[in-house]
Amino acid sequence: MYEMIKKLPTHLEIKHTSRKSHTTTHMILDFYPPAASAFCKFKAISTTPLNSRLNGTSPNNYCPFYNLISGSGLTQAEGYKEICNSAMCSSKESATCITKGYVTASKMLILCKGLQKVTVEHRTRIAMGKVKVLVDALCASMERKFHRMEYNTVLSETAILDPRFKKLAITENRAVDEALQRITAAAARSSQSSPLPRGQEGEEAAEPEQEEPQASAVWRFFEERATGESTRNPIADAMLEVRSYLEEPLFQRIADPLSWWETKCSVYPRLTQTGSTSQSGGHWFF
Repeated sequence: MYEMIKKLPTHLEIKHTSRKSHTTTHMILDFYPPAASAFCKFKAISTTPLNSRLNGTSPNNYCPFYNLISGSGLTQAEGYKEICNSAMCSSKESATCITKGYVTASKMLILCKGLQKVTVEHRTRIAMGKVKVLVDALCASMERKFHRMEYNTVLSETAILDPRFKKLAITENRAVDEALQRITAAAARSSQSSPLPRGQEGEEAAEPEQEEPQASAVWRFFEERATGESTRNPIADAMLEVRSYLEEPLFQRIADPLSWWETKCSVYPRLTQTGSTSQSGGHWFF
């Protein structure tokens, strides 16, 4: 939990309290004039109480800062640069920050289904009457709310496009098939809507094409076959790309799915373009 202690135009003081250990970290951010008008520069200092360090409950000083900056989306901003090393912050090397600690759309199916299963498992161990009634009501409510959750367009597609989960996040085969059909269709549309490599809109594009010489027309069929242009099918290409993506091994669960897509954007250009924005215009994974 973050709490603002002091706020000035060029100075911020923030207290972070760990929900797990209840230890505190005092953070200071000083802002400096940037080298260019389009940039912002600041220096951060993090300290913990002496008694926390002595009894071994002190949190990692680096993570509260990094999680705050990462959660704001600043680490994804163009030109973002962090200058930090073990000499400046000795706790960075041992830091295991959860940069995606907030719930993302791609996790929702797994979290909701997991919560439902855990609640059902514990219901059999409850003997107290009032508690049992409450748990029964909770199970019934989750059954109603989560019944067709896997058919939700955004949740199913984001889960499949998350390289950490893919099809394993969905238990119903029909929901998987429908989501894959939508993803494949969107990938095919993205390739069709891409600008053509030659030709421009306007007067030049409107000019009538010159009649092709007969010899060139004869060879055209062979050239189209050799280059694959005559049999190019956006749907088929999208299906091959989706199939290849699904055959990739799962990414580590604690890793950042966006970093995976950054390294694979040239391998799966259609899926990268499809998964970059949701139907509402935001990132799929946020």
